[in-house]
Amino acid sequence: MDFKVTFEGFTLISKRKPREYDPCILVWKNSKGKFDISVGVYNKQEKSFYVNYGYGGLILDLDVVVAWKRLDQFKVETIQEND
Repeated sequence: MDFKVTFEGFTLISKRKPREYDPCILVWKNSKGKFDISVGVYNKQEKSFYVNYGYGGLILDLDVVVAWKRLDQFKVETIQEND
């Protein structure tokens, strides 16, 4: 058995920000100009996202995040393998 995860319908950060502390899938631009994907929560007061919960986590400033989608709004399908 395998799984297919589909991430569609992201909201551009320029259009709307997520609710505070909602877990989100984030698309962001790294220092090399390439897109990365992470899971994080938005902190409205700090205008940033907390990523990689726990010791040594990452904080993404709002200006590097391109788009977001709530973590509970993606599609998971089971793929049956043919043996």
